Amino acid sequence: MQSRRKNLNRRYTDVLPWWVLFAILLGIVTSRHEMYLDEVQPWLWVRYEHHLYTAIQHLHYEGHPALWTILLFAVSRISTNVLLMQWTNYLLAISCAWLILSARSVPLLVRLTSIFGISFFFVAGVLARNYMLPALLLIAAAQCLLSRPRRHWLAMVLLALAINAHFLAIPLAAAICLW
Repeated sequence: MQSRRKNLNRRYTDVLPWWVLFAILLGIVTSRHEMYLDEVQPWLWVRYEHHLYTAIQHLHYEGHPALWTILLFAVSRISTNVLLMQWTNYLLAISCAWLILSARSVPLLVRLTSIFGISFFFVAGVLARNYMLPALLLIAAAQCLLSRPRRHWLAMVLLALAINAHFLAIPLAAAICLW
């Protein structure tokens, strides 16, 4: 038991500095990023909707699944400031980075390249679109399937949620299910 706890503590202390560096850099870049029209558009129509049902009905104009809209609707009830959407995406990004960094079966260099790469860091982490939410759900599902004991039901729920977060998650979720 003691050696297992030591191993777990070492596992987290090895990647914690990298995660803190990622969080700081992403926070700096996110705070300096001026959001584009396609980032702000979902926030604008969601924050003025009075009911979640009407916000979901509006989705047939958007062409995206409902999970990002539901999350934005909930966050817009805290404040109408668009920066809250940007920082919600920031929290999703640092959570996803932690899942990637804590995957010990992957070499550290590959994990670092993944989180500091342009597609993860900027496109999914800085741009407040519906990319980071399905990434977080897909990675969490894969970790559920790789953990001991395996958590099949939780992985299937996370895959279903990922499909409802972005259509591009469908082939990835199918590949994870087949695997």
